[in-house]
Amino acid sequence: MEGLAAEMDATMSDSVVTDQYLNISRLVAEAGLGQGAAGWTVSAPLVRFTTGCELSPGWYEIALGVASTDRFAVRKRAELVLDAEDASAKPALRESFAWNQSFAERFVVRLVRPACGVRLELRHAEGTIRLTDFSIRPVSRSAIVRRALAEKIRLTLAYRCFGAAVLRGGRMLMQGRFRDFGHKLMKGLSDSRAMQLGTVEISEVNGAWWRRHALPTEEAGRIRGLVDAMAEPPPLSIVLPIENLQLDPARLSAHSVRRQLYPHWHLYLACSGGPELEPHLERLLGNDPRVTILRVPKWAGRTVAMSRVVTMCETDRLLVLPPGVELQEHALYHLAAKLKTGETDGPLGCRIAAPFAQAAAAAAQGVWLTPTRLLSDVPPTGVSTTVLAEWAGAAQGELLEPILAHPIDDRPLIDRARVGKVPVVRGKTLWLGADLRGLGGYDHVTYAFLKGLPSAGAELRRHQISSIRPDLVPPVLMPIMSPRKPGDPQLVVGPPFLVPRFGLDQASAVYTMWETDELDPVWIPLLNKAGLIVVPSDWQRQAFRTNGITAPLAVAPLGFDPLIYHPRNDFPKICTFGTAGALAAGGLRKNAQWVIDLFRKAFPIETDVKLRIKISPGSPGIETYDDPRIDVLRAVLPNAELADWYRSLTAYANGSFGEGFGLHLIEAMACGRTLVTPCHSGLTAFFDPSLGYAVDYKLIDARNEIYRGRWAEPNPDSFVAQLRTVYADQARAAALGEACAARAKVFTWKASGKQLVRVLREHEFLGEGTS
Repeated sequence: MEGLAAEMDATMSDSVVTDQYLNISRLVAEAGLGQGAAGWTVSAPLVRFTTGCELSPGWYEIALGVASTDRFAVRKRAELVLDAEDASAKPALRESFAWNQSFAERFVVRLVRPACGVRLELRHAEGTIRLTDFSIRPVSRSAIVRRALAEKIRLTLAYRCFGAAVLRGGRMLMQGRFRDFGHKLMKGLSDSRAMQLGTVEISEVNGAWWRRHALPTEEAGRIRGLVDAMAEPPPLSIVLPIENLQLDPARLSAHSVRRQLYPHWHLYLACSGGPELEPHLERLLGNDPRVTILRVPKWAGRTVAMSRVVTMCETDRLLVLPPGVELQEHALYHLAAKLKTGETDGPLGCRIAAPFAQAAAAAAQGVWLTPTRLLSDVPPTGVSTTVLAEWAGAAQGELLEPILAHPIDDRPLIDRARVGKVPVVRGKTLWLGADLRGLGGYDHVTYAFLKGLPSAGAELRRHQISSIRPDLVPPVLMPIMSPRKPGDPQLVVGPPFLVPRFGLDQASAVYTMWETDELDPVWIPLLNKAGLIVVPSDWQRQAFRTNGITAPLAVAPLGFDPLIYHPRNDFPKICTFGTAGALAAGGLRKNAQWVIDLFRKAFPIETDVKLRIKISPGSPGIETYDDPRIDVLRAVLPNAELADWYRSLTAYANGSFGEGFGLHLIEAMACGRTLVTPCHSGLTAFFDPSLGYAVDYKLIDARNEIYRGRWAEPNPDSFVAQLRTVYADQARAAALGEACAARAKVFTWKASGKQLVRVLREHEFLGEGTS
């Protein structure tokens, strides 16, 4: 235990200087803030409190609370910044909070650099506010250990992995891995703020929405700046009527409101139905104070629910959003900006894109924001665009020019191309045994099949045990669920250990892959029941055959969308490496921390080089050593922003042990970026040493809870040498990127789909339809 104690000593200094405790009395108000009997009077869109300090590295408990006494419908934002002593460096700490009426937070942070100043910035808080709490105080070693243990226990119990965590921790201690144990324990403090129950599902829904509707990055940034600069932003109320049969469309409509760039809104869900509606909506929408759920019994009806919501609204304008319509992320901003001009006092409408509005009258081709004084006393019994337009008095209203709303099935998940009608030529009914529950690799494959197979003449049916979340798939793409009988042709998608649950037989085609050269022997007889197994690369086919797979094997690679992933003439001026992965599931092999460590070894003192890491929201933390050259992005990015992220790189540095195919790698190549990677496993389907910087490797045993067999361990010295080679000759890296883009062109989703359709037809899983 001496090693563990030493690790704790290294991370939790007990040194305390006289200036390390701060409270409200230390804060100094700057311009736009005046103190009165009821609190602080805010008279500007941006105000700040400041104070000097001398905070040495260590652990601190921060308490912050703010309460508004008016303007509850306006979304305010608070940002707490601790400035570093080095004025040229990034802040030592930056935390952001949002509130309408009030909020209070108490949390622990670790400062790794000294801080010399505190800034508390408030945006859009005009009116009267009170600082209910503010303090920063150092925390002792014993208190931190107790808190870390408590948070770790709470998290593991909540995620039902307490027993496994205890076993892993005990194993670390028995093996003398005290440093690893201390790191895992202390990580509970930060994880407790990021790993809140329910946030993963919400983040995936948000990611799906962004991929359908996201504005270009530059335009979104411009509008955010205009919103921040808007004085006295008008608050808006949105009503979304919901019934049991409209739950899925309404869910997507609600999330389009949550993603608005304009934050000053309140969403009311007018529900008519049983009590099971409320927990279901709360789980999907999260604990957002801007969302109010009002439910009446089913016998009372939706009209009663809407009547009650209208009386609850605190604003003088009301927008009723029909279930099945999604707002563009800048829709509420355009409405608010028009109101600020003072040019209209009647209804304002957001145009709805065709074909949703084609059958409606001209006045109904919008979602209407209406002064409550103009609304009829009797809410409408229906929620069609025509009925709501009549209720809103749209005949005397004004439609804004841009398209600001879409039907939910107008834009698919993966790209922005219109899906189009299913071909008249019919092929063969095909059951799809697949899951789509998030935004992972197999989820992308399932979505591509849902979108592409009908265009090849397949009449898709959903297997009865498939788990496909409707909020991630436009309704036009969702196949009818139908019980599959033995002998009915089916296509099963998933990893080898999950596909057998769909009842494999000779009428089953399986699309799967694996990251090592050895399959679990238990899977072999189950997979051999299938009539066809399709893998994405020749390396996979050879590995499957060597492991005893006797079923017919075929190859059909994965792909990318060339409308989004393509080169641009914007090669970075500073040499920038990048790597990405969903570390929560792929952390065993993605090696993001290893890439960070080798980057720092390759460039110990150079300042003209960067490393960018993109990980998913549920990923565990990684150590950047507070290196200002390393940027970590923890987010699900829209496809357009992900493509921009690839283009911000000079080269993609892949340190993973193995890839089933490598979607991140093919997308980076499609954007004109070369790779630094071992040339092994599934990525050999599209990459060879002539296209980039091959890293030496050795095959090692993969022995852990998931993988067995062998995979490729990159040689650290070779990896460092290749990073230095890219850095020394960036012009060559750019030229290799052009060659990568040319190679990637043959791996689009369209080309990959044609290959899959050809294979399925050869083995009589599809009839002769269109290609």
